[in-house]
Amino acid sequence: MIRFYIAIFILIFINGCSLKQDSTLDSTLDSTLKVESKVESSQINIDSNKDSTKLDSTLKNEIVKVKLSFVGDIVLGDYKGATGATFNAKFKEVKGDYSYFSKGVAKIFSEDDLSIGNLEGVLTDKNLPTAFKKPFSFKGKSIYTNILKSSNIESVNIANNHTRDYGMEGFKDTKKNLENAKINYFGEGNLSIVEIKGKKFGFAGHRGWNLNVKKQVKNDITKLKHLGADIVIFTFHFGEERKHIPNKIQIELAHFAIDNGASLVIGHHPHVLQSIEEYKGKKIIYSLGNFIYGGAKNPSDKDSMIYQVEFIFHTKDLRITPQTDYITNLNAIDSLDTNTTLVHNIIPVSISSNDNFNDYSPRIYDKNSKEYKRVFNRLEEYSKTLQTNN
Repeated sequence: MIRFYIAIFILIFINGCSLKQDSTLDSTLDSTLKVESKVESSQINIDSNKDSTKLDSTLKNEIVKVKLSFVGDIVLGDYKGATGATFNAKFKEVKGDYSYFSKGVAKIFSEDDLSIGNLEGVLTDKNLPTAFKKPFSFKGKSIYTNILKSSNIESVNIANNHTRDYGMEGFKDTKKNLENAKINYFGEGNLSIVEIKGKKFGFAGHRGWNLNVKKQVKNDITKLKHLGADIVIFTFHFGEERKHIPNKIQIELAHFAIDNGASLVIGHHPHVLQSIEEYKGKKIIYSLGNFIYGGAKNPSDKDSMIYQVEFIFHTKDLRITPQTDYITNLNAIDSLDTNTTLVHNIIPVSISSNDNFNDYSPRIYDKNSKEYKRVFNRLEEYSKTLQTNN
């Protein structure tokens, strides 16, 4: 009965929301449910330059299009004991200019419907002791949430190996500071439903070091569907650092999520690009690489990507010609069912605007550059290797 009233409350509340406006609902479920509503006008301009697909003109009034952008590891702050040209030093150098850290990519996120990243580390102003004995424990200031807002990144995964670097208090502070900044979050037992143009997108995330997490994965997907999610997107923080081919645990967990109802699986943790796989007509992106990354002053591998998925909900058959760039050995278009089509797009980026060191400001590779082609070649190679191994 409680869940019924929660569902009614959500439906009533979202009618008053506007684009880029958040709402939060406390749930009595075991997992904390975060509900964010992003509603645009029902008027859809199919001929807009923002569109990544070309559709038959007779169908313009019979579709709903929702574009999501995904990026990898975001570390806003320094590791304990860091000195020199660190993230905090750069923030001071640019005189607290929040927009500096995404000046080369923010436009991409401003033109989509929802942008999602993996937030690693703690955001707190307290002088907390580290909770674990390990080389890297990440922490940044609470005001760094403004970097996410300036970047137009509205949602973050918090299921990773750094969100508890400063114990439960640091973890709670991080969630509180995200809430205060009206940034949606999910993972670590928190579920999220984001409604966009009348369609509900459910998000969940877990660390995937072993297969014991399967029960939680299945339960999260079941709960999201019970709460009305039209699409379930599952994120995993898993794999081995600096390895480009997913391991057996990654593959089994990703397949398990799709077998249990996920429409898309997004991965991160290796800090480098990994394979992309098609499984039962759905995509698994095993690792997005780094993004706004304060975790290292000069990582040798600076290639990364913005992975975009455009969900097209329709009532009639569509003739779609992709206007996007994708790796040649995989399909750029998937059909979840007769009324839902997905168009995939890859935007190659560097985590730094300077090739010689990390300046913590990602940039998009020029489409005619060797770096742009290199990212596609790498993804194609890794994906083919995965196919061969399986």
